[in-house]
Amino acid sequence: MEQRGVVRYPVRAIVLFQWTNADGVGLHDGGFTRDISTAGLFVYCNRPPPLKTPLSMEVVLPLFEAPHPGLRLIGQGVVVRVEENKKDPGFAAKIYLDSGNIDPS
Repeated sequence: MEQRGVVRYPVRAIVLFQWTNADGVGLHDGGFTRDISTAGLFVYCNRPPPLKTPLSMEVVLPLFEAPHPGLRLIGQGVVVRVEENKKDPGFAAKIYLDSGNIDPS
């Protein structure tokens, strides 16, 4: 039975994310979404941040009309699940987007 309260959409979009590790060092990485909802997303990546890590995220949603590059969503999030021992490692994050941080590049 599905336990989630929001609809997830199977969208493959580029994600760039940044976080600070336990030593105070700023790190960054990128990946691709598996799915996205109004409450969060799942990101495929080789080096997932640790559970409960706050992070900054930028999601680049594709547009289907050339020559536009896509829609960029920028916000803050927190890692709520990490999947490292899978064929496709990644993490789930709750994300908080501000409507002022949507860039229609």
